[in-house]
Amino acid sequence: MRAVAVRGLQEFLATTSKLFSVLSEAEPGLAVVYARKATACLEQLLRDFEKARESWRELPLEEKAEEEITSVVWIVSKDGEGEYTFADGLPNLVRLLREKGGKARLGHYVYYLSSSGRTVTRYPRKR
Repeated sequence: MRAVAVRGLQEFLATTSKLFSVLSEAEPGLAVVYARKATACLEQLLRDFEKARESWRELPLEEKAEEEITSVVWIVSKDGEGEYTFADGLPNLVRLLREKGGKARLGHYVYYLSSSGRTVTRYPRKR
C-alpha cells in the first residue's frame, strides 16, 4: 500500500518502535516497571483489536468501504472539482466499485474507479 493510504498504520508502528527503543535504553529497574505497564496496555489493545476484527468481518461491503474512505488522504484534483486517492488503500471500496460497474454513490459523494484500477476519484453528489 502507498504511504498516503496507510499514514495511521505508519504512525502506530513508529510510536511502538519508539517505545521499544526507549525501554531498551532505560535503567533496568525503570524499564521493568514500564515494560509491565506497556505489556498490560498492549494486551488490552490486542483484545480490542480482536473484537474490532470480528465486528469488521460482519460488516456489509458498503459499510467497510465507507470506513476506508475516512482513513485515506484525498488529494484535490487539478480542476478543483473532485478529489482522488490511490486505490490500493481502499480494497473494499474498489471491490464495491467493480461490483457496481465502476461507479457508486456513498454519503455525499459519487466515487469512480479509474480504468487502470489504480486510483479512485470522488465528486460531491448533486442534489
